Amino acid sequence: MPSAILAPAAISTTELDDFLANGWRPLGQRIYTADFIQLDLGEIFSVIPTRLPLEKHQWKKRHRKLLRQNNARFTYQIGPAQIDDEKLRVNERYMVDHPEKSTDELEIHTSHMGRQIFNTLECCVYHEGQLVAFSFFDQGATSAYSKAGVYDPAYRKYSLGIYTMLLEMRWCQVEGIKYYYPGYVSPDIPLFDYKKEIGAIEFWSLRH
Repeated sequence: MPSAILAPAAISTTELDDFLANGWRPLGQRIYTADFIQLDLGEIFSVIPTRLPLEKHQWKKRHRKLLRQNNARFTYQIGPAQIDDEKLRVNERYMVDHPEKSTDELEIHTSHMGRQIFNTLECCVYHEGQLVAFSFFDQGATSAYSKAGVYDPAYRKYSLGIYTMLLEMRWCQVEGIKYYYPGYVSPDIPLFDYKKEIGAIEFWSLRH
């Protein structure tokens, strides 16, 4: 089970592209590679990094419908990531239902002990001016890594986790980003299978 983690003082956008293309992924203000995860003590599962080529991406009918319906219901903003009380409140509610999918230390996504090595952006979704979902993603020169998605469980029926990913993907296409990295999937458990549904994703191969 090979793994490695680095804590560089800085990472350029092109360096991030190279790391992502070689199976690495951001972890807070570090970058690491591993072919397994441990969700609970003693439970270890294999994982495979994925990416979605955006240049020839074909939007699925159900995703176009979700974007259309949610764009009519909610407003959203994409810009530099920051941590505020609104996000902390939404995250607290989210972690009640999904403790394995988030962290109570949201600040690690944007900075840690004075270090900020990634260009981290946020996608915030609002309903009548109230924050109901947000996500964080790191921008490289030609790629972007989606590293966190959080939503208020009271709005679960609107598929806001998928919605923020679709908004990130659309933003990346407009900005000329070639590859969207939704994170890893696992052949052992279905926890991350939703990532396979966003499009024709590619799976990392050790032969590469």
